[in-house]
Amino acid sequence: MDWGARRASAAVAGAVLLGTAAGSVAPARADDASRVLTIIRRVVDLHAGKEVSRTTTAGNKIDINLSSDVLFGFGKAELSPGAQQTLKLAVDQLGKAKGGTVHVDGYTDAKGSHGVNQPLSSQRAKAVAGALGALVGSGFHFQVAGHGAADPVAPNTLPDGSDSPMGRALNRRVGVSFQR
Repeated sequence: MDWGARRASAAVAGAVLLGTAAGSVAPARADDASRVLTIIRRVVDLHAGKEVSRTTTAGNKIDINLSSDVLFGFGKAELSPGAQQTLKLAVDQLGKAKGGTVHVDGYTDAKGSHGVNQPLSSQRAKAVAGALGALVGSGFHFQVAGHGAADPVAPNTLPDGSDSPMGRALNRRVGVSFQR
């Protein structure tokens, strides 16, 4: 299946998972004066069953979460051979901006110590910023930060205290955010 077909299939699969029609926009409340619309786009690798990226657009801000499992090997900060396709998803979104500051934030799961996770998250963010900078050219300034296991987007453990591999996978990510 070519990449375009995979993206289209992933959009439909993401819409089904989110319970919305593909390409739909979350309805704004009638009493909401700002009328901010939020659009969420998920890209799922249908062969591996992993979320590759999640893009959230709210007003003029675009947030992209890229899965570290797709970008890097376990415990590594060097981009994997398959990372370029995932990074191109971010480049497509960056094309909507005319330049400016791009924040790149690395995160890990809660496995391992802070002494390992903090530098790993920083190194991964730097690797993504470097690759994106090479792909988008001039006009963008990249601010890089590593956060280790801080700010999880999912629980690392289940309510009974056992490990949550799915939650940890969602927490291993590199966030890219910017204004359009």
